[in-house]
Amino acid sequence: MNSLPVRLKHTSNVTAKSFDKIFSPKAWPIIGHGHLFIPKIGKYSADIFSDEIHRMMKEHGVPIIKLILNGQTMVFTISAEDTRTMYQNEGKHPLRNSMEALDMLRRKNGQSVGVIASNGVTWHKMRAGVNPLLKKPLVTAYYDKHKHIAQHHIRRIAEEMQKSKDQVVHDVTTQCMRFTLDAISVISPVLSVSNETERQEALAQNMNLMDALYRTMGEPPIWGMIKTKAYRQLELCNNYFYNKISSNIKTMDVTREPFLKILFELETLSYQDKVITAMDIFLGGIDATATTLAMTLHYLSLDRGLQDRIVSELTSPPPDNTRFIKACIRETLRMSATAGGNARCMQNEVIISGYLVPKGTWVLSLNPVIGTLDSYFDFAHQYRPQRWLRQHRTGESTHKFSESTHNKPQCDSGTNESTHNKPQSTSPTKESTQNKSQCVFDIKESTQHTESTPRQSAHPFASLPFGFGPRMCPGKLVAEQEMVLYLTEILQTFILEPVDKEPLGMIFRTNRVPDRIINIKCVRR
Repeated sequence: MNSLPVRLKHTSNVTAKSFDKIFSPKAWPIIGHGHLFIPKIGKYSADIFSDEIHRMMKEHGVPIIKLILNGQTMVFTISAEDTRTMYQNEGKHPLRNSMEALDMLRRKNGQSVGVIASNGVTWHKMRAGVNPLLKKPLVTAYYDKHKHIAQHHIRRIAEEMQKSKDQVVHDVTTQCMRFTLDAISVISPVLSVSNETERQEALAQNMNLMDALYRTMGEPPIWGMIKTKAYRQLELCNNYFYNKISSNIKTMDVTREPFLKILFELETLSYQDKVITAMDIFLGGIDATATTLAMTLHYLSLDRGLQDRIVSELTSPPPDNTRFIKACIRETLRMSATAGGNARCMQNEVIISGYLVPKGTWVLSLNPVIGTLDSYFDFAHQYRPQRWLRQHRTGESTHKFSESTHNKPQCDSGTNESTHNKPQSTSPTKESTQNKSQCVFDIKESTQHTESTPRQSAHPFASLPFGFGPRMCPGKLVAEQEMVLYLTEILQTFILEPVDKEPLGMIFRTNRVPDRIINIKCVRR
């Protein structure tokens, strides 16, 4: 039977194709479709997972695809409308693909699971510990300290450039990680990074932890029987941070630290919960923010006009002085998202791209792919920050998607995400599956349209770098404040020039990171 009439919550009578009609490649016993991503055996690379799923869809001419990975049946989509449906049916306690190895080792070591690795009721309880970071007054309390740290880092770069013959900052991503490490340390000051030795050790351990976490997420969950090499590394790094942080907290006066004071006054969390939350905030504030900063610097180095516009607008009164910087950050996150996608276990029977998907099925929205589809964004593979600006003038929009967007996700509000009103459902739409594996920057097109292009009316779920709903990233406001201040200082000090103009891609390492080292020439203004 090819289709059947169904009646779903939030929808009228529609006709949908059956679940077993969703295209699925041939699976192997036990490992399912894991063989497709095994080096030298499979056809696809796990390093560019999102792009490879998109490639698979194009090869078979399908809008969605069904895979069995690590024992779970998963439906992958590149539709913004499917993404809306996914979030509408995530339930009160959203379930996302969990970090099972991290969950297991923390439980075995008598530690709290934490908000990152947990799901269900446990996650809901732990979430209370990080929600205060979505309140703007708390984040702005750190503004002066963050600004001081940004100024310190740019002064250090300036001193190094004076001694440098080529004036090139090598490995920009690592430079940005040094900044984000110091910046997150004022919010969750639970690990000493007061000298270069401590800073280098913390960064090395964090990189090892992220690498181990990535590898455990891609291997069979056999850690209860066999401690794999990746599991042992994850345990070593996790315990390194936990032992140091828990010991430091015992000697701290947490009442002197705004975020920690709120955290440790929560009666709903145990002491162990509070320690692991402070640790997760510390670790979660390093990698993704640094990557976004580095990619933004890369894109800006390719266009002097964008840099000059930022510097010029910094003289405007707030909040107009940072509008364009924020637009640049948003455009970087569209073209080079650090998150590989958004996943939820459906709490209702849903329709995804015209197919009936049963309750309890995992749906994964490939956000990095959706954000670069021409069906949602004009000139999708060109870096055009101005597309995010609101222009208060008449004239036709350059939007591709004509659906009403009056219920857009409040990605820029700073409101506690658990209070967001979710948009009403609409019928799924078809969109083009034409895409590229890398976003190629077009300097000529960008500079020509810097002043004239109105804000594009994109589908509200076409670019969600911080997620949406109750599990939205709690570090959004913190990351934005840090990045705005760093970009302000570096662009007021230097003119950025590219060392090379080759396309820069992204690969998976828990978060997505640049596929090569970024080097940028910094010429003093």
